[in-house]
Amino acid sequence: MGTATSIAYKDLRGFIDAADRLGELRRVDGADWDLEIGAITEVAHERRSRKSCCSTTSKVTRRLRVIVNAVVRRDNGSSFWLGSDACWPGHDQSLEGEARIVQASQAVDVAKGPITENVDSGGKVDMLKFPTPRWHEEDGGRYIGTGCLVILQDPDEKWTNFGTYRVCVYDRDTLGIWISPASMGG
Repeated sequence: MGTATSIAYKDLRGFIDAADRLGELRRVDGADWDLEIGAITEVAHERRSRKSCCSTTSKVTRRLRVIVNAVVRRDNGSSFWLGSDACWPGHDQSLEGEARIVQASQAVDVAKGPITENVDSGGKVDMLKFPTPRWHEEDGGRYIGTGCLVILQDPDEKWTNFGTYRVCVYDRDTLGIWISPASMGG
């Protein structure tokens, strides 16, 4: 494995700031959720100098951002989002990633934290307030979870599964998730 330098961040805001400090962030302001963010994502992904791209949308609110291509870094794959600037070859990167995800997914009870800053419940729940893209022209809806990490635990046997499943916004308070029956989450 490569020699790792720790990149300090504890949440998505810290990740975005770290990416910006390292010159790995390109900001695109004013993109619309309906296909523009998806198109920008595709163009940014195909560019030779791949950088994470942070996009804001004007139709919903400039306060809510969408970050795309967060795990694409031109010189060392996804190790940056794992909190390291090491350059691990493919399989080593997968093993290191799995180890760091398992470590990071251990539940920690806290009285207060960033995840509790914005909580809506009951009639205040509105998934449509988020600048959720329709990523591709043929998509059947707006996907708030695509390339995301879904953590599931078997209720009986208590084993944990990590997977990437698409999560679609149906309306203000309904989301759908497709988990293929062939996957461990299915």
